[in-house]
Amino acid sequence: TISGDQNPNSGITAGSDGIFNAADGKQWNFPAVYDTYNAYRGDTSLPGLFTSNHDIARVINRVAGTGNTSGIQAQGSVNAYNYAKYLASSNLVKIAELMFPGLTWVYYGDEIGLTGNFADGKDGQSDYADLAYRQPMKWVQGQEVGDGSLATEYGVTGSGMEVALDSLNSSSTVKSVADQLEDPNSTLSTMKEFIALKNSTPALITGDIEASYFASGNLAANVLCFTRTLGDVKIKVAINFNNTAMSAYGLGGTVLASYNGATQSSLPALSAIVVQE
Repeated sequence: TISGDQNPNSGITAGSDGIFNAADGKQWNFPAVYDTYNAYRGDTSLPGLFTSNHDIARVINRVAGTGNTSGIQAQGSVNAYNYAKYLASSNLVKIAELMFPGLTWVYYGDEIGLTGNFADGKDGQSDYADLAYRQPMKWVQGQEVGDGSLATEYGVTGSGMEVALDSLNSSSTVKSVADQLEDPNSTLSTMKEFIALKNSTPALITGDIEASYFASGNLAANVLCFTRTLGDVKIKVAINFNNTAMSAYGLGGTVLASYNGATQSSLPALSAIVVQE
């Protein structure tokens, strides 16, 4: 655990190393943002984290972006060839948000890996963002409006444009709700597992958060590790954002949830594990 001064209002311990440092020398920056947020919200409400919404890029597109700019300009395009890689990375972001303090809001479609690519030739201006971010939920493969699948499409008033699933989201690359419900390893099944854990575990909602070390090696700084504590309940979280496997330590206890094959001693590439001590 990183030593440091405890902020009594935030429940975060930050140390001289910074907290959640990335391997490139930058910081994950969550505690600083969390402290600022708490200064405004006071002690009578909970933080509200969200994965995406209709005004900002979907998680998977932000992961695919350069990160050098903010807002909708920061997103990158996802295609059939890189979809699996970016999907796994975006799932880790969603898991992290779920394991952070407060309430987590999952924007519809993020729980199945829906993408929000801009149409060809569009430059990411807000006039076109809604067409990407408000695409219909994909309930079944090959869905059509009126076929009983709850599929929707709609026209944008005064624009002559239709909001519908684009070529990637309508393809078999992006699995439907129906298909993912049948797969215990799907993104939807993973999100259901971690959401259920969050909903049933008070320590993950109101507990303190403290930076921890559960991985070692040159790339250990890219493994997001923290501990959530409420009373005598202590929960450890390790999320490996590396594209390579890492060894884990200090994760003894009962496994509450796992993603991409993570165990108490091994963190495969792009994997996560939650353990109660």
